[in-house]
Amino acid sequence: MRILVPVFLLALAGCTGAAEFGSSGASSRPAQADAGPAGTIVLRRVMQISRDLDASIAFYRDALGLTVLERRDLSSPELARGLGADPAAKITSVVLGTAHARIDGGELHGAVLTLVKIDDPKLGRMTHPRGGKGAMGESVLSFRVTDLAAVESKLRAAKATITAVRREGGQQQLTVMDPDGTRILLYAVAQGAEDKAS
Repeated sequence: MRILVPVFLLALAGCTGAAEFGSSGASSRPAQADAGPAGTIVLRRVMQISRDLDASIAFYRDALGLTVLERRDLSSPELARGLGADPAAKITSVVLGTAHARIDGGELHGAVLTLVKIDDPKLGRMTHPRGGKGAMGESVLSFRVTDLAAVESKLRAAKATITAVRREGGQQQLTVMDPDGTRILLYAVAQGAEDKAS
């Protein structure tokens, strides 16, 4: 199964083009970074605070097929303060990527998602609309896949919360909630059909 990652996810991972990941390798087309008043700006990666790191890893690795690239202890008083946590809190990060993502010499290559667990019982929790309508300010992760039926089968076997399935013409979409309530949009486009998904 191949996962095709939209340009915005690659930009968040620090890449400069859109790539298609699969057993045949990765191909990319160049994209220009935006230049702002402070110079060139590039978004590096998607980072998500996780309440249950093991459950999140199982969801993204076993159900969606991402690969665990790295697990690290990031605990430091400075980082904890920056995240609004107790300076003594333990902070763990897990980096997951698509098939050809890798970490080489500390540099990220390919599209990655970083899960962060903060062990601070006093830290507040965001509330997410589980299965309901979207909320203002809500973030949505979007992945394009080549075999949506196969992914849907894995998600249902994992008892994931699937909130919507839509099949119209050459396009198929599925919306699922991850263990923390983050909305995930998966879509597949039939060969020859115009790709209008975001």
